[in-house]
Amino acid sequence: MNVESNIKFLQEFLNKQELDWAYVSAHDHFLNEYVSTQDRLRFYFSNFTGSAGEMLIPKKGKAILITDGRYTEQAEKEVDQNLIEVHTISVSESIEDWMEKHLEAKGAQAVGVFAHRTKASFALSLEKKFKLYPLDEMTILKEIDYVHVDKEGSFYHLKADLSGEEVESKVKRILSKYQTVFFSNLESVSWVTNLRGYQFPFQSAVRGKVLIQDQSIFFFSNEKTLESLRSLNLPEIIKLKEEKSFQTLLKEINPQQVSFDFSMINFSDFKTLEESVERTNLNHEDFVSQYNAKKNPVEIEVFADSFDRSDKAIFKTFKWLRENASQREISEYDFKTYLEDQYRDQGAISQSFNTISGFGSNGSIIHYGKASKDKIIKSGELALLDSGAYYKGGLATDCTRTMVGFGEADNEVKLWYTLVLKSLLSLLNAEFKPGTPGEELDQLARKPLKEHGLDFAHGTGHGIGINVHEKGYSIRPNSKVPLTEGLVGSLEPGFYAPGVGGIRLENIALIEKHPQKQDMLHFRNLVFIGFDQKLINKELLSETEISWLANYESECDKRARSF
Repeated sequence: MNVESNIKFLQEFLNKQELDWAYVSAHDHFLNEYVSTQDRLRFYFSNFTGSAGEMLIPKKGKAILITDGRYTEQAEKEVDQNLIEVHTISVSESIEDWMEKHLEAKGAQAVGVFAHRTKASFALSLEKKFKLYPLDEMTILKEIDYVHVDKEGSFYHLKADLSGEEVESKVKRILSKYQTVFFSNLESVSWVTNLRGYQFPFQSAVRGKVLIQDQSIFFFSNEKTLESLRSLNLPEIIKLKEEKSFQTLLKEINPQQVSFDFSMINFSDFKTLEESVERTNLNHEDFVSQYNAKKNPVEIEVFADSFDRSDKAIFKTFKWLRENASQREISEYDFKTYLEDQYRDQGAISQSFNTISGFGSNGSIIHYGKASKDKIIKSGELALLDSGAYYKGGLATDCTRTMVGFGEADNEVKLWYTLVLKSLLSLLNAEFKPGTPGEELDQLARKPLKEHGLDFAHGTGHGIGINVHEKGYSIRPNSKVPLTEGLVGSLEPGFYAPGVGGIRLENIALIEKHPQKQDMLHFRNLVFIGFDQKLINKELLSETEISWLANYESECDKRARSF
């Protein structure tokens, strides 16, 4: 991209409008995490392709790209640092909080935002301190040669044998508590409608927004999507509407109150609700953790089947690497391609995120996304593979394993690997009370590493469901999110040594009642792929850890997935 001319144009625009700064997000109109690079507006002003990272562009001087530790190395390689300053926040910080403090420190008075691509919660926070100005998105997109990608999609409607609950039952539950509800985050839209669309990269979700009232789901989308959905035998409760009719319908039904999650709708949609409904009757609550984050028994069985398929694909890929790497050259790209062929053989419809396939030093780039045809695995080097897929049920899988490709790793690498394994085992053996905040388990996971002066610059666990990163479950520093029965999420400690390699071990687990201890919860593991026995220093493991590991490896062996 011609980043320099795009930044220059936006700065000229800011000066004409007498604005001090512009905020450029990584989101589309649905606040998606995973959108195509071409749909990610931030890309046009930075050339940065990572999924996490926001920009502040001043009317004069260097732009600022703010990201987290997962993307620091990638950002510094991709951006022109003569034009853009890369700022990395700590794992306990919020990008939005950092930006707000920075704008205050720089004496900003007026800030421009792309209203369709900015969280309502963030915009409302900015409004308290600065004059907020909605930027003319269409004019700016035209000037920077923005390319919108509209994927065809693959549409179907889930029955109760895969969703666990019919649409009518979901709506009845919601309306027993709320009068009218608005969802625009795609996992909630797809959950309540039981629709899957695969219209966005690495997502099973369908493109649309819903308004729920009077036992009806009004589903708003573009004509292309609506045309595809009309060919399905949808429940009568779902009413298909053109997206431009949203405000008109709001005025027609004249709801007394609309409930929504303002951290998961864009500022433009919020303003539409505000104009159509009295502000005092707008009710903000966190819906996701109440509904789609808590998995029902059928969804848990769908997860179990999906992970069984993904486990087979991952194990076969590492086995292939082990058997062939000493005989012929195998690149990161070969490794990634072989894995994705295995996923297709297991019935995968799509990947759930861009596969991370990193050999040696590339494994230290936490979200390394460009598997190289030129990077060949060498003796003693680590191979890190982080991947996931979607199957018919439309729930994401996610798993990371790190192994030595062939040969022997040195003792320092074995120490790192064993400490990361101990971190993972501390979680898989954890017992905790319902409502325990995620930060407490994050501290538990980091303890084995911190005792050796080590740590990792990312969260320890994220929720997983229709989206591979789902709200309602969070294990990270400062996370107040309560961990409760029925949530499914990742456990993924790591350690990264730039220039040497990266180690991440990730299992996905269900939170369920402890089988022996009343009023306690524990994690039920959903992933069964053995660990690299060549990298484990068992002298560093406790008797409890050795016993758990032996039982786990025995189960993996029964499934023919141990090394």
